[in-house]
Amino acid sequence: MTENEYRPPVYGHWFISESVGYKNYGLLPTIFGLATLFIISILCFSSQWVTAFIVVMISFPIILLSTYKDFENRPIYSKIAARISFNISQRKRRNVFKGGIMNKKFNGKYILPGIGNRINLKTGVDIGGQEFGYFENNYQKTFSIVLHGQPEGQALMDNETIDRFVNQFSTFLNAITKMPGIIQIKNVLEITKSDSVELENEINNKLDKNAPDISKQMLNESKAILSTGSYKTDCYVEITYSYISEITKRTQKKQILNQLKQDLPRLKNFINFSGGGAVEIMNSYQLCKYVRCSFDPQSNLVFQNIEKHGEQVKLNWSKIGPSGAETFWDKYRHDSGTSVSWMLYLAPESPVFSTVLRPLLRPEQDITIKRISTIYIPVKPIQANKLIQTAQKRANNKQSATSFEHAKLVTNSEILDRDKQQGAAILKFGMLVTATILDESKKDEIEATIKTAGISSNMGLRQCYGSQDSAFMAALPLGVILNKYSHIPQQIKENL
Repeated sequence: MTENEYRPPVYGHWFISESVGYKNYGLLPTIFGLATLFIISILCFSSQWVTAFIVVMISFPIILLSTYKDFENRPIYSKIAARISFNISQRKRRNVFKGGIMNKKFNGKYILPGIGNRINLKTGVDIGGQEFGYFENNYQKTFSIVLHGQPEGQALMDNETIDRFVNQFSTFLNAITKMPGIIQIKNVLEITKSDSVELENEINNKLDKNAPDISKQMLNESKAILSTGSYKTDCYVEITYSYISEITKRTQKKQILNQLKQDLPRLKNFINFSGGGAVEIMNSYQLCKYVRCSFDPQSNLVFQNIEKHGEQVKLNWSKIGPSGAETFWDKYRHDSGTSVSWMLYLAPESPVFSTVLRPLLRPEQDITIKRISTIYIPVKPIQANKLIQTAQKRANNKQSATSFEHAKLVTNSEILDRDKQQGAAILKFGMLVTATILDESKKDEIEATIKTAGISSNMGLRQCYGSQDSAFMAALPLGVILNKYSHIPQQIKENL
């Protein structure tokens, strides 16, 4: 390798936070096991041997089920609980949603199903006088804005440019975590099929009337050649603010909205420098259209035909939900589309290059919309210090690990501590992948394709069995924070 040859950097040093409890079995199995030992001890001291034997015979299989994990490192009891919960919802018909006049509860409105019906769309004006849309979720106590960009194709950039964009996005994440009020960042990449009408509208809007005839002829030929089989990539960045003060725990809607408006120019510049292309904050009409086309992919052609004549469909938030949706164990059917969602359960164990997601971002012929959503949750400084101390203690006390695994744990904890001292932000991250198809008979092929792409990206993807509707909603840039809908108190979750 010559001195002037470019050496691509590698990225890594993330780790999976282990569950508390005895030998990483988890909190609930540990508590249940200790409680069982305590009860058996009392019975033995009381000479109630028969009762103690019955308790052992009942509790022993339960402890085995709670401690055994499958190849995806998921406890068996968690899978059993998910199946029971889904079956109960299915028997009570909670997995079926009807919108419009078919649902008397919503007075004929086409609202979003499930956890989406808590979301309201509002309109604001930034410091430059431009209108923008934002989501308000009174259940989560949050505001969310969405910025949209169309990045250049990978074939138009060299590796050095891509790595520079990755470094800029890392700087963006580090800076945004220090902004007050921000509790979640979601980066959504969508690969969708482009129809002939959309391409025709794009060319007609940018075609100069005084252009030479040969240029017009070439563009018309391009419309005919590229009318089918073409794809486009859109980038959506959702930024969610909490309007509850961390200090006083009081509602501060006006202050957070003013802070949000002041942050907009800086956020747009950050995303632009990170390779997002021409970035704009989405207005209410664009958000309504985006959500409507997500639930009903075929409606996109209707929008394109209307916009072809310079007109717009009159939309509001009460008209964009699906007319019908049904959740199955392994899929989610909504209007004209059927979606399957996966979650990330295992990140690459070794450092990776910036092209690690290229197999997942590759267009697929049978997938109408492929959505890759990466979710980042900033860790507060106090929690970050506790996280580092816990990682160091567990690395030093990992007796069951081999020498290589122990050295890896110690190295990761040391790197985490070093980066924290140098001012780097610590974030929790996850990923959701959603594939929307029009032909449901292609579902098995799509599942195999996504799993293969995950393996090629050196990542473990697990299908969201029993919660396909929630995963679909969480993958959209709507400001949904999944852990807000957990019944476990937040203080307990932070200490797990």
